[in-house]
Amino acid sequence: MVCILLVEDDDKLRLLTKTKLSPLYHVEEAANGEEALEILDTKHIDLLIVDVQMPKMNGYELVEALREAEDFTPVIMLTAMTSFEHKRQGFAAGIDDYITKLVND
Repeated sequence: MVCILLVEDDDKLRLLTKTKLSPLYHVEEAANGEEALEILDTKHIDLLIVDVQMPKMNGYELVEALREAEDFTPVIMLTAMTSFEHKRQGFAAGIDDYITKLVND
């Protein structure tokens, strides 16, 4: 089964996303980039879904660390950050796609 690593610091959003993905994929969870790196050291991951704004290590830093280590696992950035500059920064870091979250104000 395909294994997705969901890296999101918001517990409720992480649970919701995992619930939607779990019928089709095995989903591992991390609350920040440091936890994600620990999981990546011990498990095979086919795809990462990563938030930008997280404590300890943000999404950009996580992707940059992966790419510097020559880990080219596909990364989808799922974030509330919608500006062109945020998208540019994500692609410059090495992400494969960028999806914006619906945000209720």
